[in-house]
Amino acid sequence: MSSTRNPGRVAGFWYLFLCVIGPLRLIYIPSKLFVPESATATVNNIAAHEWLFRFGIVGDLVCGVILIFLVMAFYRLFQGVDRDLAVLVVIFGGVMPSRPTETAEASSVPSSFLFAAPMKILAPGLSSLLSPGT
Repeated sequence: MSSTRNPGRVAGFWYLFLCVIGPLRLIYIPSKLFVPESATATVNNIAAHEWLFRFGIVGDLVCGVILIFLVMAFYRLFQGVDRDLAVLVVIFGGVMPSRPTETAEASSVPSSFLFAAPMKILAPGLSSLLSPGT
């Protein structure tokens, strides 16, 4: 197998690329632009640093695309081990991170019910490992 076509190396490349862009868009840009409890100061920061705000939007889109390629690389990597669990990687790796982080705290309980049903259908043995209290 060629080293550039190795699924582990491809997944590692996408992870590395995500780790370079991720902290910039998750830590640096929000700390420079957003002021808690002050919408006026936030708007003033965005107006003063318009290119940083635009770069944050582009960074979100780029990280979303990288995440899609990373999930598909994980699928190629794990499909030889267990195809059903590789499908779960695609479902949970592609669906759950696509939820906005602002609504994750507000809707964490209903969303857990949304993702519990497919888990019991696709991997019944795994659901007993994830259920609390057992």
